[in-house]
Amino acid sequence: MPTLRSLARSPGFTAVAVVTLALAVGSATAVFSVVDAVVLRGLPYGHASQLHTIYQRSDDNNYRVPSFPTYNDWQTAAASVHDAIDGFAFVRGDGMFVGNDPERQIGAYVTPGFFHLMETRPLLGRVFAPGEEQLGASRVAVLSYDFFIRKFGGDRSLIGKTITIDSVPTTVIGVMPTGFAFPNFGSGGWLPPAVWEPIAAYQATHNNLTLRGLHVDSRSIVRVRAGADSARVAAAMQTIAQRIAAAYPQDEAHWTSVAIRPLSEELFGELWSTLALIGGAVALVLLLACASVANLLLIRASTRSREFALRAALGAGRWRVAQQPLAEAAALAIGGGALGLALAAALVAIARPFAAQQLPFATHIVIDLRAVLFTTVVTALTALLVGALAARHASKSNLVDQLRGSAASSGAGSAESRVRNTLVSMQFALAITLLTGAGLLIQSVRRLTSVPLGYDPAGLIQFAIAPPPHRYESPAEAAALYARIIDAVRAVPSVQRVAAAGGALIDTKVVTSQQSATGASPLALYHPISDEYLHTMGARLVAGRGFTSEDMRSPTGLLVTDTLAKKLWPSGDAVGQRITIYRQSQARPDFGQPITLPVIGVVADYHEVGAESAPPPQVFLPYTLEVWPWMRFVARGGTSPSVLKSVEHAVRDVEPGVTFYTSPSFDGAGRMPSIADPRMFVTGLLSAFAATALLLAAVGLYGVVAYAVKQRTREIGIRIAIGATSRHVVQLMLRQASVFVVSGMVVGSLVALAATRVLRAMLFQTASTDVATLLVAPVVLGIVAVVASGVPAIRATRTDPVVVMRAE
Repeated sequence: MPTLRSLARSPGFTAVAVVTLALAVGSATAVFSVVDAVVLRGLPYGHASQLHTIYQRSDDNNYRVPSFPTYNDWQTAAASVHDAIDGFAFVRGDGMFVGNDPERQIGAYVTPGFFHLMETRPLLGRVFAPGEEQLGASRVAVLSYDFFIRKFGGDRSLIGKTITIDSVPTTVIGVMPTGFAFPNFGSGGWLPPAVWEPIAAYQATHNNLTLRGLHVDSRSIVRVRAGADSARVAAAMQTIAQRIAAAYPQDEAHWTSVAIRPLSEELFGELWSTLALIGGAVALVLLLACASVANLLLIRASTRSREFALRAALGAGRWRVAQQPLAEAAALAIGGGALGLALAAALVAIARPFAAQQLPFATHIVIDLRAVLFTTVVTALTALLVGALAARHASKSNLVDQLRGSAASSGAGSAESRVRNTLVSMQFALAITLLTGAGLLIQSVRRLTSVPLGYDPAGLIQFAIAPPPHRYESPAEAAALYARIIDAVRAVPSVQRVAAAGGALIDTKVVTSQQSATGASPLALYHPISDEYLHTMGARLVAGRGFTSEDMRSPTGLLVTDTLAKKLWPSGDAVGQRITIYRQSQARPDFGQPITLPVIGVVADYHEVGAESAPPPQVFLPYTLEVWPWMRFVARGGTSPSVLKSVEHAVRDVEPGVTFYTSPSFDGAGRMPSIADPRMFVTGLLSAFAATALLLAAVGLYGVVAYAVKQRTREIGIRIAIGATSRHVVQLMLRQASVFVVSGMVVGSLVALAATRVLRAMLFQTASTDVATLLVAPVVLGIVAVVASGVPAIRATRTDPVVVMRAE
């Protein structure tokens, strides 16, 4: 109670100290909760270190997932290493409509023995029996925990009941435990399956698994036996890959190697650097907060030196005298920890929906007992750290010195001053490190957004639709539906233009007569579009003509981008040249069949999928030439939620049963913006930490200079009495502050040069030694230092020498 009463008498000091610690402890706890849920708890699979994903690797070091025929060849031929392998599994991903009220979800179709290979027991029910994994067997399904909770409310009686999947009655036989989410079908995001079915169910309705050229939407996994050498397995499978490439040169030429990657590396490989960077930033903020509060406590202890000295003179031992500042530090830390825990809970609640789009297992980020324990440990260490210096100072107070009115009487001893100044220098060093890192990322984002995109993203919205299951299955029916949707959206008052673009962007081989002879076939993005697509996007033609409405009814040619045209015909005109591409809609029976048409136009390159890399080669065809079973649309007419709502209403007026997927509007870099995007997320987070660091450094400097002014009141009064001007007094105080500020900035700049190297992977056209940023950060910090020290310095000029002399 005495401690709380003492702190209550200084509400300003208490509030600043508690809020400072709360910001640091709260951010540290929130980040720990993310790292704990995503990484520290480990993969929810049995003996996860033995699980590896398998990829084909080309002679020029590109990677791709193997097709199902290639996987079967691997599995058959891997008998030579059977002593090192416990089993293989293949997983095919596809969309499926689930439930009597159909909801489109990601489904995973798995080969026999998949769940046993993963060594994970279901939470409810069971997994597939051998007889259920054969062609012709009754349909059965296993659900993910998250989908089971969200869609069916966690109703345990669902086990053994029948639901519809793609309008086919299917028995739910099990629910996997929380966290079981293999594989991830997201490319740069987190997209786990909601439902698992035997691959026989997919084979019964699709024939594309027989195609050796189908290298998308699948994963292959192998379990390497404990103690076995994965490098030996890779070497043996490389021999198998070379035999397959020789046997199927058209599809497998140049894909003569195999890459085996641990599953943990697959999931977390790119996350480690991001999480380590954020963790490092949080640690710096925590240190800075400790330094700031320690400095405030040290100043507070200095002002109470006479009180501590009197207690010592009355018989209190050093430990008894030190207990008061230690108790105050503990009380402040507990208050900061409690407030920080509440702040962490709010931050986690805000971040969880965004993180779930990008990070594995992010739906399970919570403030649980482990997070509370982490907060408790951090709070205890903080209390010990911030209270130690003040306690040490208090225990050394000397009553004789206090009564003599020496320097020690005011707590301004040289040793204590050096400690306080060192703490401020450390604060500025930490602040400039964070400020430099944030500046580099901001500079990188600025340069990224200034890259010419080749189209106009302003006012563009994007959405996608999937027709109701088992309707519009013929290409003609689907094309008619898409045409009606285009007309309906075009009629929305705020929409100026609208166009369709078929499905996903998938690579296709592009073959000319010359390349047919040499066997070399470059890849290009396969892009079915409507006639208004390029106009809606704001892209431009550099040669020939674009598509017309007549081309949609009777296709006569293809469009290629400038990059592809120069690659295929480096010294000639692309218009009029005939090329062959291959159909890419996997749901259509003609998947992989050739399309041979002349080039009728060349499109200027543009960055539709991001400005970080060079625009990929693309080939465009009328979407009516191959009608996808689902379709993307772009519309120009504003990005407000009301516009998108009006567009959705227009689509549902055409077909109420359609599944409507919304996407954010395009950002200035031509990407779909998301707070979960690693670069944008880290930039925002590091900028927030840097701003916090600036604030804390400013508070620390203000406190030290204000205390120095108080301690030098007599000196300042005498200087004013003998003629010193206000300018001289301000300069005197600024000089004192500049010594430890400049030293902190110099040390911080050197640390920043080394620390910012970890940002290289996130920088775009910006070096980690970017001169502009390295110069701007100290300037910004210098301005903050001048303001923080200038305010108490100006206050010093108001010292009345007459009042000072009377006090003497």
